[in-house]
Amino acid sequence: MESVQERGDRDISRKRRQTQARLLDAAYEIFVRDGVGAASVDEIAERAGFTRGAFYSNFASKTELFAQLAMRENDRRLSQARAGANAVGELRLVRKEQLDDASGYHAMVERVVDEFLGWQSEDRDWLVIEQEIRLLAMRDEEFGRYLLGYHGVVCEGLQRILTEALGRNGLRFTIDDTSAVRIALAVYTESNVQRAMGAAEEDIRLRDKLVFLIEAITEPVSPGRVE
Repeated sequence: MESVQERGDRDISRKRRQTQARLLDAAYEIFVRDGVGAASVDEIAERAGFTRGAFYSNFASKTELFAQLAMRENDRRLSQARAGANAVGELRLVRKEQLDDASGYHAMVERVVDEFLGWQSEDRDWLVIEQEIRLLAMRDEEFGRYLLGYHGVVCEGLQRILTEALGRNGLRFTIDDTSAVRIALAVYTESNVQRAMGAAEEDIRLRDKLVFLIEAITEPVSPGRVE
């Protein structure tokens, strides 16, 4: 049976997590609007409904809060990418003889890209936060080391997800997996940045660029599922 002390500790931990979540949510809004450098601890705490003391009882600094925010948001989007990759893996593809045909292969790659993009959200605020993350990493050496390490973990996770998804669909990369994932991420991110800056046609261009890229760096290696 749970003791009174254990129950109290659990309640404190839950309240602490709730407080931190509210501070992170408030910081997200303010960072998008003002940037990390211009955002103040006092305003973040006030927006979340807490005092400055409550902020510092949960985070040692604004940089520590931002690191936690970056981790939380990256984890959310990694889960989103995983869901998209799993959906791709469940597609029923053409027969092997159709996959070997250029037109059949192209049609299959289009389906893979469309399915994956269908699971990704269009979030301009996150694009702003991403740029803030990069800026802070270049200005703060400690945060930069953290981000490099965490980015490596994210890329490794995406690499595993995408490689497995392609494999289930009878495809493999023709270059090393790490390079393939980093190239795909760069194309995806740059297109989203252009769209956020007002390039409305970038939705279509992103899809076409990803289809072209996947065709250029993959090849069929095993029979696809029969429709």
